[in-house]
Amino acid sequence: MTQTLGFQIPRPLKTEHDELHAELARATKETGEIGIAAREVARILHPHFVAEEEFALPPLGLLPALARGTITPDMKVAINMTQRLKSELPRMLDEHKAIVVALRKLVRRAARWCGSGPVRPAGRCPGEPALLWRQSRRAAPARGRRER
Repeated sequence: MTQTLGFQIPRPLKTEHDELHAELARATKETGEIGIAAREVARILHPHFVAEEEFALPPLGLLPALARGTITPDMKVAINMTQRLKSELPRMLDEHKAIVVALRKLVRRAARWCGSGPVRPAGRCPGEPALLWRQSRRAAPARGRRER
């Protein structure tokens, strides 16, 4: 897990961020439409990931201790992080929408470059990484869900 002021970002979340970043970095090196689309995703995604890792994800590392009923003084910093998340959540949700649009554009361009048919696993088609494709599907906001 990534250490953050006495608590850690859960390893699966950090690993997914790192894998997505690595796939995107590879895609940004492509030429033509795929590279352009990948660089647009990176432009939008990088500051969003920085914010998530700075104040949105670290408090999740406290959940196991809190579930056990353990409270320690170093957990106080999480209160500031969650208050910041609350204030920045509308902006971050807007970023999620922009990220989804950019990811879908990248996936469409890669699929068009590789020919028609279903999206293939990463490595079989440049700019068509599997994790990016999954993120473009998963990150879409739930329809019909009211925002607070």
